[in-house]
Amino acid sequence: MNNEIKILLEKLNIEPNFFSELENASIEKVLVYEEIGKIKLILKNTTNLSIELYRQLTTSLKNFFDGKEVYLYI
Repeated sequence: MNNEIKILLEKLNIEPNFFSELENASIEKVLVYEEIGKIKLILKNTTNLSIELYRQLTTSLKNFFDGKEVYLYI
């Protein structure tokens, strides 16, 4: 697993049983639009994510960034 992805998942308190879904993933880009309160996270992954992981990621990202609007692209 890419070290950046692992650190992200740990910081977001994502359940470890989901880590395998992002085994081949990488962070392509993080865009922060501070003035309008938006965050865009662009991941590259070789497989689709389960809806459970997607929901966990989006909820955790929103909480991590203090309720800012978060867009997750995979």
